[in-house]
Amino acid sequence: MATFDESEITDLAEILGTDSNHLSVHLDYYALLITDSDKTAVLSRVTDYQAVEDNDVDIYAKEKNFGAQISSDKKRSLIRARIVSLLHAEDFVSASGSRLVRA
Repeated sequence: MATFDESEITDLAEILGTDSNHLSVHLDYYALLITDSDKTAVLSRVTDYQAVEDNDVDIYAKEKNFGAQISSDKKRSLIRARIVSLLHAEDFVSASGSRLVRA
């Protein structure tokens, strides 16, 4: 059973786009499912998320590589998705990640 302190909850709430109180209730509810190794992984991802630069990273194609372009937003999105999975917090992303589609 992993528990998070106040500053960790604040960092996570900022990444997940929610408030600390809502996230705290969620973490209390899922405390039995979130292991200490999950918590370690989550805190590592928080550090990775905070370390992402705001500029894009470009790797240009050479003879045998096809190159890639990974934006800082894409990196953050991938890290956020992993945090969501480890915290069983899919409900935090579904509301903010949905789009209105017109018929």
